[in-house]
Amino acid sequence: MKMNPSLKAVLIGGAFLGALYGAYWGYGELQLKDFEVTPVAPGDVNMIAFDATGKYRIRVANRVATLVELSGDATERRASAMGAADEDARRIPIREMLGALQGKEDDLSYLISSMNKFKEDDLPGKEILWSASDLKKAIDGDVTLKAKLEEDLLMKLDGTPFDRISMTALMNGIVIELPIPMEINVGGKVKSVTGTVKIPFKTRLMDAFEKLASEKATLGQDFIIGNYEQLAQSILEGTSNKEDLGKAISKLISDTQIDRYRQAPAQLLQSAEVLITDEHLRGCEISSYQDDRGNTITDMSIRVNDEGRKRLWKHSRDTKGFSLMLIVDGVAIAAPEVVSQLGGSEVKISRLMEQRLAEEAKEKINVISGQQGKN
Repeated sequence: MKMNPSLKAVLIGGAFLGALYGAYWGYGELQLKDFEVTPVAPGDVNMIAFDATGKYRIRVANRVATLVELSGDATERRASAMGAADEDARRIPIREMLGALQGKEDDLSYLISSMNKFKEDDLPGKEILWSASDLKKAIDGDVTLKAKLEEDLLMKLDGTPFDRISMTALMNGIVIELPIPMEINVGGKVKSVTGTVKIPFKTRLMDAFEKLASEKATLGQDFIIGNYEQLAQSILEGTSNKEDLGKAISKLISDTQIDRYRQAPAQLLQSAEVLITDEHLRGCEISSYQDDRGNTITDMSIRVNDEGRKRLWKHSRDTKGFSLMLIVDGVAIAAPEVVSQLGGSEVKISRLMEQRLAEEAKEKINVISGQQGKN
């Protein structure tokens, strides 16, 4: 049977492209055979990969890329990724995430607090601080610490209220400083880093008084004393249940609770793979133009050294679909989704909407590249 010439051309062309792709894949195998993407600590400029099918997604707000953690199961996360509303998405503080990856305790503390939705606004005006270790000693019977804790809570640990009032204690309660130890891979070495969260704690009697007080424009002495005595008396007479303060506080500082607070930030730090940092940079160029709506659009081209090229190539060969977030001085400049292999020595990022950020990134990258060239 005689083959149609056009069909024959298509088949030959397809075979040629297949052979070309096979040759390119084989070349990649040869180049990357013994190469491993070893962990590196973040620097001032970073390219960090996030699995595009995981629970972390890139969002663009006010022309700046942000990283959020999606709630729900895999199906719900896919719906959100396709544009469905996700009001519960938690915004990740990028600067502190980088600091945590560098092993900085203050940044880890902020990251843990943020990802567990602890807010500074929820803390009292006057913080009566209690470490978790001192709380354990007080609950276990340390005479001095137990007496102090009961004074600060205006209540004995068995739930019996005091017959006197301290306005400082009544309006503030206590603030628990809870350490959250984590094992973090910092540049290839596992390091023990401890973040600390602050947890406000008030007795149920304090909460009830605060609710009454919120309905009053001013708080006179008679109101304070009268209502406190009334609330306390309801506990003493048995019309309100006593609160087991030792049990309530022990639950807040338990290993189970610590594990729960640690879970989300640990998953984030494990999923963020730092591919490119200062040591891999070799220069940057940008070009800007106007689109058909009059908006200024900027394209960026970042050059990397041979190790950086291999790190990007290896990750893009092994990972089917990921977002590559460019972060400069803690600010996310762009986050393109990568769907093909990155085998070149240039990373091209198109259609950036914030020209100023692109220019600042270019300047920073070129300064760092110049310093690297001197080493």
